[in-house]
Amino acid sequence: MATSAAGTASATSLVSATAPSSANLTESLAQNATMVGWVRESGGRGTLTLITTCLVTMFICTWVVIHRRVYSSNSMGQWHKTAIFLKAIVAPEFIAVESLQEWSQAKKMVAECVEYRDEEGKSMELIHAFYISMLALRYRVGKTTSRVIWPNQYIWLLKHGFIEWKNHSEWGLLKRDIEDKSNTDGFAKATALVQVFWFVAQCIMRSVHSLPLAPLESMTISYIPLFAVTYYFWWFKPKDIMSPTIIDLPVMTSTQREEFEDLSISSDFDDEGLDRQNSWGNVWALTPRVFEKEYNDAKKVERLERQAQVIHSDGKGSFNVTVVSEEAVYKEERVVAHWDPDLYGSWL
Repeated sequence: MATSAAGTASATSLVSATAPSSANLTESLAQNATMVGWVRESGGRGTLTLITTCLVTMFICTWVVIHRRVYSSNSMGQWHKTAIFLKAIVAPEFIAVESLQEWSQAKKMVAECVEYRDEEGKSMELIHAFYISMLALRYRVGKTTSRVIWPNQYIWLLKHGFIEWKNHSEWGLLKRDIEDKSNTDGFAKATALVQVFWFVAQCIMRSVHSLPLAPLESMTISYIPLFAVTYYFWWFKPKDIMSPTIIDLPVMTSTQREEFEDLSISSDFDDEGLDRQNSWGNVWALTPRVFEKEYNDAKKVERLERQAQVIHSDGKGSFNVTVVSEEAVYKEERVVAHWDPDLYGSWL
């Protein structure tokens, strides 16, 4: 009996010596590079804690950073927010580039409107440019239908004297009104900030003590810089605005109205009831940009110039090419701030 008890004690000691406890499991894995399955929570960091911490960090960061555009239908707006969320989870770098593109357009609009000031001497700010760029400003075309006023159309109205910046409050562009409509959640931002700092601090401490990081933790860390970049570019962009501002256009001649409507970048986001406007595919589409239209218009002019070339023969079997149009050839810019539709287009 004594021998049996002694043998049992020895066996127990052997198991205790060879199998690390939950508290020391991570350190043992770091030393032996051993892969394990599910680890319970008792006595140390378990698999459930690891997974939930990473998923919560990714969800909070993603949901807070999303700034959706404005639809006449609130349900479409919510679906668009969901689409951005899914795209941010699958490919956060796409959302970061999209935010850069929108910021570039807003900065360009502010620069073009800097000469127009109100009675206090203030001109357009980024929050106004973002508000217009996110399809929040529309003009009435029927009793229940409206069309988007694109940034270049608004600039055209300013430059031709149809509207004045000092009266921008009449168009729903008063800064205070936009901020009131914006549903920025300070608590959500603070929660995301605390969660990110805590998660990064944990990962740093593990690295300092030569403890391994799970692949899921490494992936989560890679999201954080991209979300930080996205949030930087969307800092002044209004968030979760439920309904657009609908106004009546000033009186124009038929020629002026035609010129104004020709500046429209797309009709897919208007609400006249057309099939493409009611398509659920719109929630996934990127919003076309002003510089995309400028690029395409420049290409169109270039093609027309080529078609206007006249060929003359000198009677000796050779030909001289004379260009009828004297217009300068547009310079094609290839910088990150100006989107290249030939490479990316309006759809990813």
